Amino acid sequence: MPVGKTLAKVTKSIGNNKLKVHPRGRKLQQLERATLRDQQLEKKKRLHADNRTVELLRYSYIQELILSEDLANDKVFSKEDLARFIEMFICRDDEEINELKKNKRSNRPTSNKQLLLEQKKKKETQEFVIGFLAPDLTEEHTVTALRDWNGTFGALNNVKKIRLRKNLTVVGEDSEKKDIEMK
Repeated sequence: MPVGKTLAKVTKSIGNNKLKVHPRGRKLQQLERATLRDQQLEKKKRLHADNRTVELLRYSYIQELILSEDLANDKVFSKEDLARFIEMFICRDDEEINELKKNKRSNRPTSNKQLLLEQKKKKETQEFVIGFLAPDLTEEHTVTALRDWNGTFGALNNVKKIRLRKNLTVVGEDSEKKDIEMK
């Protein structure tokens, strides 16, 4: 019967003979494979959790914008408005970056915080050129769902998402195909 692949199952199958495992034996090789597998899974889980956190941050930022007094009465928004919201999200740390640059002494390296903020802004800018994942605010259902959103990841299923490029085209949209078929 095959031994389980998780580290816990492999260590359990070896039992109390951990001290007697041969340096070049198959039990040690099983332990090494299981350890490596667990490390890779943990890395994937961490990366996935970080991506989810970033996505929640995006939606909460846009939710705050559309809940503001100026925009509270609007039922839908145009793609230009959504692009402006995305640009505001990307530039949210500009004041802090400028403050860090101003406080930096000459012939001193840039701080790690400044480097991280600049890298984050560069990554988000590149993503906006390729296609930035955002809620589709051109539909009334999505706007009301985002306004009523409670901040959890599961509740985002009610919010329709699109990938908007900087040139205001939607990635993955079949509108050109629909226009051709209708003619």
